[in-house]
Amino acid sequence: MLIRTFFKEKKHRAKNNPMPKYDDICSICGNIGAELHEVYYGKNRQLSIQYKMQIRLCANHHRIGKSAIHNDKDFSDRIKREYQEKFIVMYPDLDFVKIFGKNYL
Repeated sequence: MLIRTFFKEKKHRAKNNPMPKYDDICSICGNIGAELHEVYYGKNRQLSIQYKMQIRLCANHHRIGKSAIHNDKDFSDRIKREYQEKFIVMYPDLDFVKIFGKNYL
């Protein structure tokens, strides 16, 4: 057991978030190999998965650079607003604020 402390544990990918494939296209620029991003992350990550509030983003729009969704609050908020509107259309009988805890509109 002492040896394990020297080596970093291997991270396992979530079953719902597989490695990007060649045919996964970025929703913003159309680049291939886009990663799946949960629009509402943190405590709402599982809810994002459950309600299909996920977007495909290339590495540049997902996590690299100043304009990536994880680095640009304005971009992140814009996507959250768009997906809240989609949620309202997809699930008209459910209350978004009650489920996700915040109104982004």
